[in-house]
Amino acid sequence: MCKCFIRGLKPEIEQRITRNLGIQETVADALRIEKELHLMIYERKIQESISSKALNTKKLRETCQNYKEGYLTLNCKKLTLE
Repeated sequence: MCKCFIRGLKPEIEQRITRNLGIQETVADALRIEKELHLMIYERKIQESISSKALNTKKLRETCQNYKEGYLTLNCKKLTLE
């Protein structure tokens, strides 16, 4: 029964599951692993969000080519050489 249960799990859980346990321990182990994976994904999304906000803030604070105060870099029409 445990083998069938383990085969039905997501690969990332199946690889980390402890073998040779009873069914209750196996289910508990699978639930623990799944919670860990969800936590890792959540923390990664928070880090990406923080990094993205920091990058956007940096872009907004950069000076444009026209060097005008209050001028957003993202809205700057860069001078082109002809």
